[in-house]
Amino acid sequence: MNKIDIDKGEKIILWSQGSLWVRDSWRQGYFFLTSRRIVFNNVAKKTLEIKLNNIIKLGIEKRVWILGIRIRQLCIDFEDEQGNKRAFIALGKPKTWSSAIKDSMTLSIAERGIFNGTDSESADNTY
Repeated sequence: MNKIDIDKGEKIILWSQGSLWVRDSWRQGYFFLTSRRIVFNNVAKKTLEIKLNNIIKLGIEKRVWILGIRIRQLCIDFEDEQGNKRAFIALGKPKTWSSAIKDSMTLSIAERGIFNGTDSESADNTY
C-alpha cells in the first residue's frame, strides 16, 4: 500500500519505504510526510498516523535494527488520544526526513496563524 488519501489542501512532501518499531518487532511499509501529518502504511493497512501539531519532540537516535545492526532512526515523541507515545522509525536519510518534518511543522504553525486571523499588528491596537 504505497499511497494514501489526502485531504483538500494537503500535499505529499516526502515518501519512502521504511520500518516502524511496534511493541517488540519491526513492521515494513511506506512512510509519507504530508503538509499536515506523518503516515505509515504497512502492506495491508495504515498502522501509524501522527498529526504534525501533536509532535512534542523530534530527534535522531542510533538504535538496534534488524539483525542487531545499529542505525540512525527517527525518534518522534507525540500525543494522541491515549496519551504520550514514542515512535522509532528506520528509513533512508533520517536527517532529510527530520528537516522536512521540522519545515512542515513550521509551515503548519504559520498557516494556522493566518487562518486564525493572526497578523503582525501589535496586540494593543484597538479599532
